[in-house]
Amino acid sequence: MVVLVLCYNSGKMNITQIFLISALVLFAIALIVILLKARRYKTHMEGLAKAVDGTAEVLSSLRARIYLLHAIHNKYKYRCSFTPAKNNPSEFAISLYGSFPAGLSIGKRKKSGRAAAKAGGSEEIQTGDADFDKLFIVRLRQGHSVRNYLEAQPRRTLISKLLNREDASLFSEGASVRVIFKGLELKDVDFNILREYLDQMTALAI
Repeated sequence: MVVLVLCYNSGKMNITQIFLISALVLFAIALIVILLKARRYKTHMEGLAKAVDGTAEVLSSLRARIYLLHAIHNKYKYRCSFTPAKNNPSEFAISLYGSFPAGLSIGKRKKSGRAAAKAGGSEEIQTGDADFDKLFIVRLRQGHSVRNYLEAQPRRTLISKLLNREDASLFSEGASVRVIFKGLELKDVDFNILREYLDQMTALAI
C-alpha cells in the first residue's frame, strides 16, 4: 500500500490502475487467509487421525474442500468429515458403520419441523416420552418400524445426550448411523470429544 501511495504521488498511476492493484492485493490477502485455514484444518485432522490410529485425507472440488478421517472404534469402522462453509455454518459429521434402524432421523424440534417431517415419504412419530417428543422431532420413512428401538428409556437418554448441541441431527440407515453437527468448528473437536461421541454412537447399535 505504501508503494501505491508513492506511485500515486509521483503521478505515474491513475485511479483505475490504483483500484485494480488494490483489488489484486486484497485478493492475494484473502487467498493467503484461505490457504492458512486449509493448512490448519488439515493439520488438526491429521492430529486426530494419529490419536485414533486412523488415516486422514482431503477431498477437493471446485465447490468445497472436505477433510476426512477414517478409523475404527470398538470394532466399528467410522468416518469423520469436516466441511467448512463460507456463507453457512461449518459442518462436522460422524458416520459409524454397523447395524442400526433403517429410515430413522432425529433432530431438534423447530417451528417448521412438522412441515418438514411430511417431506420425502417420511412422517413424524411419537415415542410416548413427552419430554423427548417435545424436544425432538422423530421422522420415519414409510414402511419402516422403530417401535421397540425407541421404547427403551436408556436409548432415548443416550440420543438426548448425543444431540445436546443446538443444531445436531441423527440419521440412521440400517448399515450406518450418521450424526451431523452444524456450526461445530474442527478446532473444537479433540480426541476426548470424538471418543465420547463414538462411545454414544456405538451404544445405539442393535
